[in-house]
Amino acid sequence: SWTDSKGNKHFSNLGPPQNTQYEVQPEYDSYSKKTKIKISKNRVYVPVTYKHNGKSLNSWILLDTGCTNTVLPDKTANYLEAEYLGKTSSTVADGRKVPGHLRKIDLIKIGSETEKGFVIVSQKRAGSDNMGLLGLDFLQKHPHKIDYKNELIVWE
Repeated sequence: SWTDSKGNKHFSNLGPPQNTQYEVQPEYDSYSKKTKIKISKNRVYVPVTYKHNGKSLNSWILLDTGCTNTVLPDKTANYLEAEYLGKTSSTVADGRKVPGHLRKIDLIKIGSETEKGFVIVSQKRAGSDNMGLLGLDFLQKHPHKIDYKNELIVWE
């Protein structure tokens, strides 16, 4: 990257103009053991990639250690055409039972961590932001630490 005489920042995988001082940007490393996250109002949002039957979707999901299963909104599972496995229900924080569907997707990927043939729960509403909830079914298989200061999840 480089900044031109007008103060505009430029990024390119080609070289900068001659006689220009530049800074080399680090390449994205999908095998990195660190994944950039967003922290807002004491909530940890993690970037996620879902794949199923040739469809791919990049999104954000709320990390929820109080959630047994990973939960996606019905609209996300429907878009991916996730395989239907049957009905289920979940007990939410206030004790209510919420109906849902067990569904399977080909892949879920967060940073360097991947699960294939991953079973999710789809519900009309998945978490307060309806972005989905990353549950213990994924988190227990992929030990991690949260670096709050640098907004990173560090996979062990």
